[in-house]
Amino acid sequence: MALHWIFGSSGSGKTHYLYNHIIRLSKEEPSGKYLIIVPEQFTMQTQKDIVMLSEAKGIMNIDVLSFMRLAYRVLSETPALRKPVLLDEGKGMVIRKLLLSHEKEWQSFGNNINRAGFVEEMKSIITEFLQYGIDIDELERLKKKETGGKKLLETKLSDLLLLYKYYRSYMEERYISAEEILKLLADYADGSELLKDSIIVLNGFTGFTPIQYMLLSKLLMTAKDVYISVTIDRDADPFMPAKPYDLFYMSKTFIKNAWILPKNAGSEYVSLYGQEKTTEEYPGGLWIILICRSFLQIFSGRM
Repeated sequence: MALHWIFGSSGSGKTHYLYNHIIRLSKEEPSGKYLIIVPEQFTMQTQKDIVMLSEAKGIMNIDVLSFMRLAYRVLSETPALRKPVLLDEGKGMVIRKLLLSHEKEWQSFGNNINRAGFVEEMKSIITEFLQYGIDIDELERLKKKETGGKKLLETKLSDLLLLYKYYRSYMEERYISAEEILKLLADYADGSELLKDSIIVLNGFTGFTPIQYMLLSKLLMTAKDVYISVTIDRDADPFMPAKPYDLFYMSKTFIKNAWILPKNAGSEYVSLYGQEKTTEEYPGGLWIILICRSFLQIFSGRM
């Protein structure tokens, strides 16, 4: 089991290298399982790119998935999805129902319940709680620690905590939130035949939520190899600490958080760098290359 890092600046050929590498492996070992995981909005484009790069102009043993599509594939083998999955529209309806049915219990929400956009804001907050694994106990600790005599903050946190409790209680026997599916995927990843001894590529991500890092840890223990591409300048040390205002802060934070996971999964490290594209190869030519190399950089009076 190995974690392979592919570092390089924009246009250095990370994606091209990865896709060609996976296509070559799929030809050498047709019985293998090859999974390319990209953000949801890039799945169709990635499928097209893989097809165009392959000699046969088709793919049989390479699956292009988002995390959510991967979850449905894996969990279809298990009884985990016995409850209906509640999407954003349904979540908003549940939150509105809870706000109205407990109207007399709110200390600070008050008339805001009927204000345009309020339910959407509550839905967004609860969604982030679920994505980042924030539970009721953690919210209660936050309330005790941070209020410090600030009455308005205390009442708002009290209402938010109460709404979250009602939401979790309502959902427990009825539905599962879409954000909780990745947690289920992490729980069932160990026993998945699809993931066992597979080769997984993670491409197009700038970072993960805590739930996704938990899933990545399981993938590293289950898969044969995991490849991760990260956009970072050739001159920037990917393993050096970064300040929040650094250009590649998000990339370095991503690397730092993922770096500690393989130690628990028994993985090794391989670093690969692509070659910079020439002016002719890069869409937009010289000017795009100059922008990529100089964006937000500080110069001593010259380009």
